[in-house]
Amino acid sequence: MKNLIVGIVLSFIGYLPPGNLNLQVIQMSSRHKSKDLIAFIIGICIAEFFYSLFVLHAIDWLHSMPILIRVLDWSIVPLFIGIAVAIWFRKEVHANENAKASKAFAKGLFYALFNPLIIPYWFVWGAYLISNHWIQREALHLTLFASGTVIGAFICMGMYAYAGKQLFKRVELEQKTLNRFLACVLFGFSLYIVTGK
Repeated sequence: MKNLIVGIVLSFIGYLPPGNLNLQVIQMSSRHKSKDLIAFIIGICIAEFFYSLFVLHAIDWLHSMPILIRVLDWSIVPLFIGIAVAIWFRKEVHANENAKASKAFAKGLFYALFNPLIIPYWFVWGAYLISNHWIQREALHLTLFASGTVIGAFICMGMYAYAGKQLFKRVELEQKTLNRFLACVLFGFSLYIVTGK
């Protein structure tokens, strides 16, 4: 049970800072149906499960290959820049043009799979938790931990979705303004990765 709770807490904390995924959830909350938004979040959560499970199982191997994490970081830069440019020039979408839930799910999964922060995050926390015996390395314990990360991510993303809906009810935000803000965040992440700071 401890593994599950630790997974929930760390995943929740990991998604709290504004990033490309939770900002995308806020953006989608302004113009998508609830089922599409939930499908997008489920896509993120599935990627979270497999990433956290993989990193914890492969922690010794990743520790011996720090260059791999840097290569993964750099490989994501062109993708982030491409998404940022596409979002910057995206035309305003009207409420009746909602994406299907299956497309929203695939989009959430895709965005989460190419999240450059997820592997280093779980690598650092995983090494700490295992070395301090907070979690055990048996397959069942690691699976419980990864299941907890799904719950934590879902709760945090759900909070962002709710906050986004409330924000758009109270404030008249133009879609174009939000798109440009999200694009700037993605450009910022790309710059952060390139400079290594």
